[in-house]
Amino acid sequence: MVSFTGHSAADVRADEPGLASRMWMGFAVALLLLGFGLVGLRLAGFQFISVRGNSMEPTFSPGALLIARSAAPASVQAGDIIAFSGVAGEPNIVHRVVALRSGSTPVATTMGDNNPVTDPYPVVLRGAVPRVIWSVPQLGWWFTPGVGRHLLVVSSLLAALVAVRQIGRLIAERGLLRRSPGPIGPKAATPAPL
Repeated sequence: MVSFTGHSAADVRADEPGLASRMWMGFAVALLLLGFGLVGLRLAGFQFISVRGNSMEPTFSPGALLIARSAAPASVQAGDIIAFSGVAGEPNIVHRVVALRSGSTPVATTMGDNNPVTDPYPVVLRGAVPRVIWSVPQLGWWFTPGVGRHLLVVSSLLAALVAVRQIGRLIAERGLLRRSPGPIGPKAATPAPL
């Protein structure tokens, strides 16, 4: 079967990207957009915290991703959920503020929603305080130290490879289209040489 453009229907079908190819390209684009979005949020002052313990259940379950934004110490109120470092240097403890003692440097009493008593040490609010504004269940596993970073690197590399493959394929297709023969049909009459 020959079409008017000089390509058979089989040639046209072979040149079109298949469903699997389109799905991989969509996956690559989604990962790249996610990466750019996360970088943009970090630059805008947001922090990402992965929940590892159960002290804030049922509000946050292990594996949840918390998004926190820096707040001025004077703007923190009882009921807010903040992230802070513990006395022994544990990073990113996330508990609810249950009481505040104001002054030149505010001091918060905190407690996990799943804990029966308040935390044994006060939290001195200095500088920017990460206040939790949103959570996404189960997405936090991607942000845990070690595992999450490796998964993000592998996913980013995979997305880049798929994008390069697709771009190469598009360039090759464009090159083939330029070299394709012209339309088949009656040729225009050419004048006879004199």
